[in-house]
Amino acid sequence: MYGLIGVGVSVSYRTTGVINLAQGELVALGAYLAYAFWSAGLPLPLAIGVSAVAVGLFMGVLERVAWRPLYRRGTVYPIVSSIGLSVAIQAAISLIWGPAPLVLPSLVSKTPLELWGLRITMAQLAALVIAVLLCVFTVWLLNRTKVGRGMRTLARDQEVASLFGINASRLFFVAFALSGVLAGAAGGLIGPEQGLNPTMGLSLGLAGFSAAVVGGLGSAQGALVGGMLIGVVGNLAVLYITPSYKDAVAYALLILVLIARPQGLLGEVTAKLRRV
Repeated sequence: MYGLIGVGVSVSYRTTGVINLAQGELVALGAYLAYAFWSAGLPLPLAIGVSAVAVGLFMGVLERVAWRPLYRRGTVYPIVSSIGLSVAIQAAISLIWGPAPLVLPSLVSKTPLELWGLRITMAQLAALVIAVLLCVFTVWLLNRTKVGRGMRTLARDQEVASLFGINASRLFFVAFALSGVLAGAAGGLIGPEQGLNPTMGLSLGLAGFSAAVVGGLGSAQGALVGGMLIGVVGNLAVLYITPSYKDAVAYALLILVLIARPQGLLGEVTAKLRRV
């Protein structure tokens, strides 16, 4: 899940140079929308899919209406405004659904399985498979399609991209819409495991951002690897040290990677990354 959130951060960053600090709140919004659609009578898989599309459209429209006028002033302005967006989404969730925790049912049974000495439920396994498939699809889209190549060109140099006739405006919309879809899907998959509450996006956003940085900002496959590393390291800290050090150990890994390899494990050194 951390990797899936991190992939969403990387997709928007690699195209626009904007780090969306509201990605965690988009995950929370996706979880609550999935709950709303499920409560309205939709089957849970369809509710998660519809909520993911809704969050993607929301982000695409927001990019076009609110953030696009800020690009000419530099990437700092939309990054700062994303903090305001996170506060607004959290407040809207509290107003609409209330502060009390909610429960989203699992896609499949929570019957535990024993795999090589590890215990995992069918629901967790299903969420893992779906998340990995979404990440693989995103990597394929970015690396093997015309749209993905256009995004990669924009990430390197927007002036060169314009000479090749690449429509930056359209690709910016696609990048943020895709990151929103991934966040919405992550919310629907995380909701059954940890429950829903208005502040759930903060910790998930930090973990997803850390995953993107550890793997390499702008690298979708790097974000997936970074998310897995942070998840595994955090849980090893719970097992061998103490649960209270779980986040500290995970973020210590982030600091070590930034010191030893600022571009991340699988990231590339780009002009945008040097500016960040």
